[in-house]
Formats: sequence, C-alpha cells, structure tokens
Amino acid sequence: MRKVILFFFICLSAKAFSQDISSVDKINFYGVDFSAASFYGLEESWKTIKNGLCDINALLKREQKKYDIEKYFKKSLGSYCLESADADNEAMNVEAMITNSKDQLKISPEQIEIIVNNLSCSEGNGTGLVFIAESLDKPNTKASYYIVFFKEDTKEIIYSKNVVEKAGGFGFRNYWASTIYKIMKDWKYKK
Repeated sequence: MRKVILFFFICLSAKAFSQDISSVDKINFYGVDFSAASFYGLEESWKTIKNGLCDINALLKREQKKYDIEKYFKKSLGSYCLESADADNEAMNVEAMITNSKDQLKISPEQIEIIVNNLSCSEGNGTGLVFIAESLDKPNTKASYYIVFFKEDTKEIIYSKNVVEKAGGFGFRNYWASTIYKIMKDWKYKK
C-alpha cells in the first residue's frame, strides 16, 4: 500500500512540474541567441562570423513568410522581441567561442537559464520563445539549438528541447540560417 501511495505522489508531483505548451495560444518571439554557442571548425574571420550571426534575427523578421512562427509552431505571434538576443549577439567574443575540440560543443542548463533570465520585452507578459544556439559544427555541417518556451514574467522555462539540423546554402549567414528554417519547418512538439 505504501508503494502505491508513494508512486501516486511521485506521478502527481511530476505532473505539477511538467507543463504542456500545447495549451499556449500566443507567443512572443525572442529570436536566436548565439552568445553561449561554440563554433567548431569555422574558418571564416571572427568579423564575418559575428556579422553573419548578428544579421540572422533581422533576416527572420524581414522574411516572416519564410520563417513563419505562427505556421510552424501553431501559435499566434504577439511580437518580435529581438533586442535582448541582438544585444547578446553583438557582445559575444567570437574569437573565444571558436574551438577545435568537440568536447566543448555543449551548453549547460545553467547557461540556458542565464540567457532566458536576461531576455526582456516591453510587451512580454505571456509566453516567450527563443532559440539558444549550442554549437555550429562546420566539418559535420550541422547546428545544435535549444528551443525554449518560457513564462515572460517569471522567466520560468516551461519547455526546452535540443534540436540538431543540417546546414546548407550560399554565404555564411544563409548557410547557418538554413538550420533555423529546417527546425521550424520540421517542428513537432512532444510532451
């Protein structure tokens, strides 16, 4: 009997802390934050890397029909709140982020929490969505991101999923932006 009660309590507790984003109707999009990423095997200059990555959020907003948040995530889009991620991307020290070691291609849950805690938006009082770049791996033509949904008022992460996608395209920015497009296009929410 004790085992049954303990099992019931564990299940009830787990359900209370896992949140279902399928019930979220509207989101604000915070763009892509590259500030904690590792860049493996990139041979471009740090200036080319920084300029290319810093322009990706502007591309996502400019080409809303292609990078259609509402269509791919099946949520109403409130606002683009790109300022925080853009500031983080502008401040990144690209030279320190380039690595020749595959061991440095992971980010910690604490790094994700720090990034989410630093996001802000004047219209942010519901649910936010941000892509947090984990790694850009040129030799293997792939990029890894965390897709993070969070409560904007408390910064509580309600859903996080690591996704890896193949890169392709012409020019540095488009090469890596293609991974974001493919992630959006192939998005499937799993509880």
